[in-house]
Amino acid sequence: MVWFCREVWPSVHRCRPQARILLVGRRPVPEILNLAELPGVEVVGQVPDVRPYLTKATVSVVPLHIARGVQNKVLESLAMGKPTVTSPAPLAGLRAEPDTHLLVANSPTEWTTTLLRLFDDASLRARLGKAGRHYVEEHHIWKRCLEPISPLLGLPIERRSADSHTQAVLAAAD
Repeated sequence: MVWFCREVWPSVHRCRPQARILLVGRRPVPEILNLAELPGVEVVGQVPDVRPYLTKATVSVVPLHIARGVQNKVLESLAMGKPTVTSPAPLAGLRAEPDTHLLVANSPTEWTTTLLRLFDDASLRARLGKAGRHYVEEHHIWKRCLEPISPLLGLPIERRSADSHTQAVLAAAD
């Protein structure tokens, strides 16, 4: 987030001075707290539930340069039906498809262009939000994730009909 707020956010904020970025997360270090000095940056810190913040957000950003395993921050945003922009690293642990379920940006210019495009295009936001939610419902529900190891655990294997509906499980906040 330090990189994003220093390298990307100023150009986004210059184009959209009314825009704000809310930094929500557990135990923000001093370097994160200092970002509140930048125009349009608000450090919220730890919250009991991230969902109200995601509900109000126009876009969710996950600008991680290094990511290990499944990125719950990305899954939380997609599960909430939020258009999500991420750097390439978090995609390694997911099967989400760029330009279908979410958008990917790498350089400051790509980030700025992508965010401004999303701010201006409500139909794109809606399409990505719906596709991202569907991705989580299809690939990240407990029943589906446990299917490969169900025999080892002695769990019954439920067969889904082609038209059955699944429920998304919102991953716990980091």
